[in-house]
Amino acid sequence: LAGYQYVVIDFTGDEPIGGIWFGPGAILGEVKSDIRNSRSHYGYIGVNHLFRPDMSGAVKAGIQYIDFYNQGDTGTSPYIQLAFNYTYAPQSQVRFGFTESRNPIYDALANDADSSVVFGQVRHRIVPNLFGTVTGTFQNSIFNGGAHDGDADQLYQLGVNVEYRFNPYLSAEIGYNYDKLESNVYGNFDRNRVYMGVTASY
Repeated sequence: LAGYQYVVIDFTGDEPIGGIWFGPGAILGEVKSDIRNSRSHYGYIGVNHLFRPDMSGAVKAGIQYIDFYNQGDTGTSPYIQLAFNYTYAPQSQVRFGFTESRNPIYDALANDADSSVVFGQVRHRIVPNLFGTVTGTFQNSIFNGGAHDGDADQLYQLGVNVEYRFNPYLSAEIGYNYDKLESNVYGNFDRNRVYMGVTASY
């Protein structure tokens, strides 16, 4: 396959994300959120392959060109997507993959980041209507531009989820997510989240 995609990111908050704060309404060198607005062009080639009825894979590789038009800054980065799916039992799957792309970040002292992401997921049907899912992600981001150019952070994520399907239209779930960030800019933190929910679809 060969393809092209166009992506627009538009920050509408109109809020300050940088500058020296002297008090309410007094910011020296104020930088607003729309400084991060961007337009990206992606060109790629790739292949989708069905190895056998229960196993498939896909790869896309190309180039991303990004234009921060409010900054007058442009750049190019590699664009890669890899994915593998394996159905090892009825309604039970293993998925893993890799992506490489350029994306916006929270840091006001850099333009954006080149992010490499490795992810994996196992979804298993425990008994009819009851499913368990384990998901893991690792992301390494290297900042571009500004005072933090070349700095990096690493994000680790682990999730465990149990879902019960009452019927094709209604399900309930409970889960736990653990996040860990290691950054040479902002330091480290851990976050634990527990959640419950109900999903209705038609």
